[in-house]
Amino acid sequence: MAEQGTLLTPDALSKVLTDLLMDRRVNVNKSAPMRLPPPAPFVLATYKSDDGKSAFVCVSDLALASAASAALTLIPPNVAAESVRAGKLSEELSENVREIFNVCAGLFNRPDAPHFVLEEVTVQSKTLSGPLAAAMAKPRARSDFEVSISGYSSGKLSIWAINVG
Repeated sequence: MAEQGTLLTPDALSKVLTDLLMDRRVNVNKSAPMRLPPPAPFVLATYKSDDGKSAFVCVSDLALASAASAALTLIPPNVAAESVRAGKLSEELSENVREIFNVCAGLFNRPDAPHFVLEEVTVQSKTLSGPLAAAMAKPRARSDFEVSISGYSSGKLSIWAINVG
C-alpha cells in the first residue's frame, strides 16, 4: 500500500499494465478524483475476499476500457474508438477487459492479508445505487489515475477500498 488513504501508486499500476500489454508504453499519473456517479457508460469491476465480502471496486471510463482491451490483443485503435462512440464494448473487448481486471486483482493481494478475486465486470449505462454506491461514497481508501496507452487513447481509472453491509 502507498501513503495513507491511497491504495496504489501510479508506478504499481503502470507496471502491471505494461507487463500485461506486452511492454507497450503505459503512462499512469494521479488524477483528480472521479466524480460519483461517474459519467455513463463506464466499466465497473468488483472484487471480493475469499469469504465472499466485497472489498474493492474499480471504475474505468469507456475510453480507457476500450483502449486497454484493444491493446491487449492488438486490435486496431480505431476499433476501440468506435466502441466508445457506440457506448458499449464488443464481445471481444468485453472478454479482454475482464481479463485485464482479473490480472489487476494481483494489485490487492499481499502475503499477510486476505486473498481477493475478481467478482464481476459490467458495463454500466446508468447511475449506481444501493449498497455498492453507498460504500463507494465513503471508501476506506481510494486512488484515481489518468492512464494513457501508447498508440491508443487515454482515460480514467479509479479504485475504491470499500466495506459493504
